[in-house]
Amino acid sequence: MKVPGENDGVSLGFEKRLAHGAEIRPAADEPSDANVDEPADDSADEPADDEPASEPAADDEPADDEPADEPAADDEPADAGLADDQASGEPAEDGMDGEYNPVGTLRIGNRIAVNTLNPFDDQTPATFSFYAWTYEGLVRQEPDGSFVPWLAEGWEVSDDGMTITFTLHDGVTFHDGAPFDADAVKANIDFVKTGPADQVIPPVAGQLANVADVEVVDDLTVAFNLVNPSPTPVITWLARNSGFMVSPNALGNAAAEPIGTGPYVFNAEDSSADLSQLVFDANPDYWRPGDVGLERVEMTVVNDNPTRRQAFEAGQYDVVTDNLSLGPPSVGREIIGPGTIISFTVVDWQGDVIPELANKDVRCAMVAAMNRDGIVAQIGQSPESVRNQYQGDPNSYAYIDDLDVPAFDIDAAVADYEAAGGAGFEFSNGYLPNTQFEIASVAWGGALNELGITMTNEPLDPPSGGEMFGSFLEARYPIQTIPINEPSPLLTLAQRALPTGTLNPSGAVPDGVQELVESALAASPEDAEADVEEAWRIMLEECIWIPSFVLEDGWEVYDYVTGIERVAGIPLHYWPQGVRMDG
Repeated sequence: MKVPGENDGVSLGFEKRLAHGAEIRPAADEPSDANVDEPADDSADEPADDEPASEPAADDEPADDEPADEPAADDEPADAGLADDQASGEPAEDGMDGEYNPVGTLRIGNRIAVNTLNPFDDQTPATFSFYAWTYEGLVRQEPDGSFVPWLAEGWEVSDDGMTITFTLHDGVTFHDGAPFDADAVKANIDFVKTGPADQVIPPVAGQLANVADVEVVDDLTVAFNLVNPSPTPVITWLARNSGFMVSPNALGNAAAEPIGTGPYVFNAEDSSADLSQLVFDANPDYWRPGDVGLERVEMTVVNDNPTRRQAFEAGQYDVVTDNLSLGPPSVGREIIGPGTIISFTVVDWQGDVIPELANKDVRCAMVAAMNRDGIVAQIGQSPESVRNQYQGDPNSYAYIDDLDVPAFDIDAAVADYEAAGGAGFEFSNGYLPNTQFEIASVAWGGALNELGITMTNEPLDPPSGGEMFGSFLEARYPIQTIPINEPSPLLTLAQRALPTGTLNPSGAVPDGVQELVESALAASPEDAEADVEEAWRIMLEECIWIPSFVLEDGWEVYDYVTGIERVAGIPLHYWPQGVRMDG
């Protein structure tokens, strides 16, 4: 069987480092003990890079997470070389061959809530911290950001790049006893592509737009026939919501029956109806028995930062999402790292609602009024977390060395706005309350007053990632604060800078961008980088996308909890396989 990377002459990828430095690899690394610090990534929370749904409560943000002793906020995982022991296409054996021996109840205090347990009705990456306990996909993104086979043993890409053939693990079953086989894979992909909008939100369906159809070859082999010869984006998206496998018996009703193949089974009786408390029990039939380390998992939403910290220090929780503004906890350890890029998008950049926003000089004068350093100082993050482009590390893929975007200068902002003929206007922005989104929004709004522009900041209700992305896709606000946390610079462009992009509510893009993105999607990694960089340059220098800072996030964890490794590219996420209470 061929593994990713062996198709000479065919681009398996649109970029070598898919997740800000990560690459597709053919096999999973051995699960780590997870006390270890791991590489950070972009993205960030909460919502996803992608995507609507679950929400950050209180201080939550959709973002990625990372352990202590972490790289600076703008660090990205380095190229992950393919080691000799990673070429078999097999997941680590200790989880598959280990003994089923779950011990203890893990109590988690989350700052974010989830709106639904239907993974196709939610695109917020931060909700992986809920879904991953019960759902899995053909492909998984590892802590170092690489993509490896999971429910699939491996995959082969045809020489023309138009077909991806997955070979599945034998003996895997869903929690209801249904077999996980090629028919189940086809049922899931067909449902994601054709299911009703109240079950599959457009951004999730759009992740598989390049899949023409799915063909069952035999019980354990399934072929994805593509629309265009760009297999790597498909493989990458299968590690997101569109790739989670739901029991065929529950498709269309996953919110009420969240039935997957994962290591833990949802306990509806002990969970709350509003999903503010979720309970999962160990799955005795899990296909990797050695990875089931806990008897029970209890997740509770605790929105207030000080309350969550106090409860953690009092021993009420074993793990809580971190409170950066409160400093290190008095007990346990922090697992912290850069996550989501908190940004603003000028949705109405063509001036359909506010004519002045069609003027690039007006938009850029507004950017010059944004004090990014002041915002991160107020939040309590490091100066390195300031971000004015997608990548923060000059060595990262598609980093722009000579980017020409306005730096903070309030006097210049006022003068430039007047020179552009600005007469003052009013607009509203929706933000997640009690989060860093609110701090950034209020700070920028105050500065824009100096230009004669009134920015009314409205807390989203409900305060969820789903509501945030829903309002964004409806173009409810002419400018809106929104996270950027897709797994790669190119996939971000594909979603937000193509006329058909699932996160491009206006359907419009500046001249030249569509051609650059389409060229990059069809090119080799090396050939694509220049196009990706140039497309980003246009979007940033047109002052349409306005990054502000990278959210540093993570968890507070007692020392007896092991196995938690931040996953680069997915906000506030670690995989539950191998998490244990060893104290």
